[in-house]
Amino acid sequence: MNSLNKYVDVKNGTDFYTILSKLILDNRDAEVMLLLDDVDRNVSKMIDSFNTDSGTRKKLNDCRSSLRRYRDFLMEEMEDIPDEEEIEELNDSFPMEFESIDSQHIVSDIIEVYDYKSLEDNFRFRLLTQNRMSGKKDVFYPIGIIRKLFRYSQKNDLSSEKDYDWLIKWINDCVGEILVLTNEGSVALQDMSYLTIDSQSKRVDISCKEDDNRDYVVCTETNDAYDKIAPMAVGRLRDIHIDHTPLMSQTLSDEVANLKALPKLTEIIRKVAKRHGIEITTKNFGKISKKLFADETMVCEKLIPMIEEIKSDLYLLQRNSSLKLMASKYNLRKK
Repeated sequence: MNSLNKYVDVKNGTDFYTILSKLILDNRDAEVMLLLDDVDRNVSKMIDSFNTDSGTRKKLNDCRSSLRRYRDFLMEEMEDIPDEEEIEELNDSFPMEFESIDSQHIVSDIIEVYDYKSLEDNFRFRLLTQNRMSGKKDVFYPIGIIRKLFRYSQKNDLSSEKDYDWLIKWINDCVGEILVLTNEGSVALQDMSYLTIDSQSKRVDISCKEDDNRDYVVCTETNDAYDKIAPMAVGRLRDIHIDHTPLMSQTLSDEVANLKALPKLTEIIRKVAKRHGIEITTKNFGKISKKLFADETMVCEKLIPMIEEIKSDLYLLQRNSSLKLMASKYNLRKK
């Protein structure tokens, strides 16, 4: 990680690792994830650039591997990972703590390349941060609290099952089922080999495992009555969203009579928020979660016994909705 300081031009001479450490210590978790994502993206550009010599490329590969292992470690160890909405708000206004990545190795028309493992890791994190909580909703989808509960159960051996492992496998299965619209039909993410983004033309292509030599142009729904599908145009992976169809809120409403645990979990969350005077919004997810898990009796006597029913509810939601990739500007318009 410290080796990255050689390639990151930082404001006021402060090194990258010091900045990262400060963000972590200040509990600015959303900014931590954005910073790691931006550094990863730019280091990848250097690795893939024709202007980078083989020796530097090897060093950068080692740096990037360490960066990704560190990011995975943080995701595992953070009690409450930041919510998607919090990250999205910072997305375009994120105050870059460094001036730039060493640009001498980067060509202007660089192609960003993502293999399936990179996409799985990225989209798993996205799905684990998509809490759907609002005082106006009848049923919540507090995936961050569910993650924390399953992690708590496994860490403390409170169940005969490896609950956290189960959740990660379930999320990975959801990631694999994500549909990618192309100029020749839909492809499941798990059937892809690579996704590429031309950061200059903003064109997105994929190749599939069955035929690596053939590229498909990635498309997106537009919600336009006359032109419902168009080629996807984004400059970075962060601008590709995961769209739920129907909306998660709609699926929850449609299936409320069949859900076993989520309505009960919703009421528990409401009571905790009311007791502590916290408004129920996704932005306040972390505050509510901390208050909820501070009561060990509540966790052990009420939440842990709900785990098997929560698993049943998650399977039900998976069966009754679908996921697809969508350009952020259209997905935000849909919401």
